[in-house]
Amino acid sequence: MTDSGNGAFTFTDSAGRAAISSSGFGASGNTVTVSGFSSSYTIDWGTASSNFSVGSSTASDPNCTKVIPNYAGSQPVITAIYLPNGQSYSFTYESTYGLLNKITYPNGATVSYTWAQNSDSTFGATMDSDGLAQDCQYYYGTPAISTRTVSFNGTTTDLSQSFTYATNWSGTTGIWSTKTTTVQTTDSLRNKQFTTSYTYSPVIQVSPPYEYSHFALQIPVESTVGYTDWGGSSTIRTDTKSWLDQYRMQGEQIQNNGTVVSDQFYVFGAGAMITGKFECG
Repeated sequence: MTDSGNGAFTFTDSAGRAAISSSGFGASGNTVTVSGFSSSYTIDWGTASSNFSVGSSTASDPNCTKVIPNYAGSQPVITAIYLPNGQSYSFTYESTYGLLNKITYPNGATVSYTWAQNSDSTFGATMDSDGLAQDCQYYYGTPAISTRTVSFNGTTTDLSQSFTYATNWSGTTGIWSTKTTTVQTTDSLRNKQFTTSYTYSPVIQVSPPYEYSHFALQIPVESTVGYTDWGGSSTIRTDTKSWLDQYRMQGEQIQNNGTVVSDQFYVFGAGAMITGKFECG
């Protein structure tokens, strides 16, 4: 691999051929060339602006007189990708958080997103005005998807989803016990709905030594996922998961209508992973 800087690189295979190469990253007209194609992928770039408040609130220390300020800024974003076959994808962004709000596919289909503040969902701690480490403690929010809409022709809504979130804080400052996300999906063609409910448990990440502040020390991992029938009147499937850490799932059990149909466990060893599986017909 040869790195020429500013996103320009070349991967050369063992026969001396340029397998993948890039002319750069961040400027409109940048290309990615893949061996075997007659033309390159071309990328258009633009700028997305954002201006929002995280809605922070002080948890305790009276020596914390400041709150997390509004964020205002801009960042480079990809606005279009042109394929070697002449087709293209386009991307647009909303102005509050500067996040993706629409993807248009080569056939005219679209996926659109709206975003909202997931208030008081995260915790951080910094040094207070007396110089005490991690004594300035805040709850604050982060942007999260509010709705997702799919259209096969770019005009008619074929599927829509709404997302709601909750963080259940324990009695200890800054420690949450569970997080939940509920997704309600509507099939517009059949005018039917179902609900998917996610519950997350925390995995703790350890702060580096001599670190005087921290943010989001708990990493959410899926503990249960529940799926309802059409109409959302009853849960027809539940997946239950256990984790060794945020990277390795220890086990997963699947129940259909309250009956266990699959039970999997994972044993990790040096350089290997062993999987055990039990299924019922």
